[in-house]
Amino acid sequence: AVCLYGVVVLGVGVVVDDAGNGVEGVAGLCLEGAVLVCLGSARFLINLVHLISVTVIGGDESYTLKYTAYAALMDGTAVCQGYATLFYRMALTAGVDTRVIIGDAGGAHAWNIALLDSLYYNLDSTWDAGQTEYAWFLKCPASFTGHTRNAAYDSEDFHAVYPMAAADY
Repeated sequence: AVCLYGVVVLGVGVVVDDAGNGVEGVAGLCLEGAVLVCLGSARFLINLVHLISVTVIGGDESYTLKYTAYAALMDGTAVCQGYATLFYRMALTAGVDTRVIIGDAGGAHAWNIALLDSLYYNLDSTWDAGQTEYAWFLKCPASFTGHTRNAAYDSEDFHAVYPMAAADY
């Protein structure tokens, strides 16, 4: 059986198969007004959401909405908080548990963790933006170099609720 995934972005429906190829004649599977509808695996869904979120162009320092998911999706411009919030909103809508993590990566920075197979993985849509291969996608803490979490996201209590994977996915 072929798994199909539907996404509606800016009112345009797209349906893709497991390989990410467009599928003809099944656009009706995308629900009007939905941001994301998953008809298959969580791994592919996270990849699809990440793909959409890394297409954001980057932040203009004078643009006041640059911290929002709205700016990232509608205007194509955002800073790390906008990227992370866009991924967060889209993944939650699709049924994937995710969180925004705040910390330092050479300055104040935001990224995400996402639940896959009972463990959480790091991903950074900002740092993957514009890349042909993802270097910051579904990483364990040891592989997620250059990112230091604020204390609230690195406590024993936090890790008890959000257990991180010991290896990359």
